[in-house]
Amino acid sequence: MFLSVDDWVFRPTAGVPRGVMAHSTHVKGIGTYIDGVEKPRVKVVLATGISRERCRKVNLGYMNPNQIDIANYENKEDKGILVVHNAGEILHRLSSGYIPTIHSQ
Repeated sequence: MFLSVDDWVFRPTAGVPRGVMAHSTHVKGIGTYIDGVEKPRVKVVLATGISRERCRKVNLGYMNPNQIDIANYENKEDKGILVVHNAGEILHRLSSGYIPTIHSQ
């Protein structure tokens, strides 16, 4: 299950290896709980051969990789869309160390 850092604080963790928790939070990053519901700062969507159902079960979005034209997503940072080429090679952290507030929606 891919969860934000705060989500692990509120979940029973007995039997969950710490490596699994660490990897999960590296993927989803910081987030918070508001009224008992996880509010991640980012939405992670995989373009993958893994089934949509399996992605949903581990709290990740799904897109069919055969239907994606990356050009449709590039240069849309002002709309909250960020394309990071070779993103699997990079971990991002705000240089200021600032943790943004996540508002309820």
